[in-house]
Amino acid sequence: MEGCWESVSAEITLSECWLRDGQALQGQGRIDDEPYENTVIAPTEEGPRYVVRRPDGVTTTFVVTKATDSVVRFENPENSAATWIEYRRDGDGITGSFGTGSEAERTWRFTRR
Repeated sequence: MEGCWESVSAEITLSECWLRDGQALQGQGRIDDEPYENTVIAPTEEGPRYVVRRPDGVTTTFVVTKATDSVVRFENPENSAATWIEYRRDGDGITGSFGTGSEAERTWRFTRR
């Protein structure tokens, strides 16, 4: 996931840039070049965590529930918005998706920029 990724559609341009910071990955997400969240994927004593910080100051922590060479999934069943976030490596790109049930509510195909 390290690097900058972009998903372009008729509605929006979504970009995520991930930079290594020691054992952690620091990320910044943008919609149409406007910041929408900062993220961190970092090891903890309880296992890796995905922490999302929105511009309004709300912070949400997700726990890794699946990690393979091609898929990483984070879950937080108590979150009022998305209860899971998943990144899937597919060829030269990454597919990112999130949802609250078994089906993805949103999916984006990212290519490296």
